[in-house]
Amino acid sequence: MSVLLPFSILGAPGDDALDVADVFSTDLYTGNGTSQSITNGVDLSGEGGLVWIKARSTATGQVLMDTARGFGNYLSTDGTGGENYAGDLGWGSGSFNSDGYTVVQGTNGSINANTETFVGWTFRRAPKFFDVVTYTGTGANRTIAHSLGLVPGMIIIKRTDTTESWIVYHRSAGVGTYFNKLELNSTGAVFGGTRLWGAGAGADHTDSEFYLSSANEINASGGTYVAYLFAHDTSDSGIIQCGSFATDGSGDGSFSLPWLSQWVLLKNASGTQSWFLVDTTRGNTVYLSPNNSGAESSLGGSTVTFGASSISITSFSANSDYIYMAIRAEGA
Repeated sequence: MSVLLPFSILGAPGDDALDVADVFSTDLYTGNGTSQSITNGVDLSGEGGLVWIKARSTATGQVLMDTARGFGNYLSTDGTGGENYAGDLGWGSGSFNSDGYTVVQGTNGSINANTETFVGWTFRRAPKFFDVVTYTGTGANRTIAHSLGLVPGMIIIKRTDTTESWIVYHRSAGVGTYFNKLELNSTGAVFGGTRLWGAGAGADHTDSEFYLSSANEINASGGTYVAYLFAHDTSDSGIIQCGSFATDGSGDGSFSLPWLSQWVLLKNASGTQSWFLVDTTRGNTVYLSPNNSGAESSLGGSTVTFGASSISITSFSANSDYIYMAIRAEGA
């Protein structure tokens, strides 16, 4: 299991509310084919976190790199492959910085190809927001420590040493949630079976531990894994929430939030449909799908509206149950 860096005193549980600008950023840039620093004020080198990069203007794989595995070791949500090392592609010499990250260009154009446009989402490790943990599987029910200080609202796990789907736990993914899963690399609906989440006879995730069964997808003996954990914070000062809502016969639906949001991840949990990732920086008329490598696409006749205290959608799948993860807007 990875050794977790201690969180800074600022933002520790019980301290003043987090400033979302310190822990999350959506950054747009145009590749220059050489090297460039993405300066967003998020301290990755000191606090740790995740950078998720996707080309907007062309079809290339998703690139996820985190401080627990090191810059250059990347995973792609649009496939089931294990960890790859970007040093072999010439761009492993980039870095996590105290104010963002640096990308370079090599033989693979996934993060800085000349003239192509990109988006990078930065998630910094912080209580009540996000944590990243690596571990080695045991093949037996077990618990793993995390530092959210809240019960996770969403957990994404990927096996890194071999091929395996991206397994997603979501607090609102249907009845019997601890038996259910989604796959970030798939368009499939939520499905269940044996108890996937929870050790022994039905233990639930807590504010300091998450619970795994012996399933190979998340805990094969000797397998290596990375887990991304996202909080669900219902306090007035919270900056992230994970929940669900239903659409009507026209495919319209909405859900309430205590603040204006800037970023949302949506998935039809009851039917076959791609994941939708929409943010206000790129504009609410376009989306990217974690489950495919396609370029940024228009929502067409569908809409996503970021209201002052809600998010609403129109013309999505009718009579469906959706899950979401939403992040608060800066200054909201």
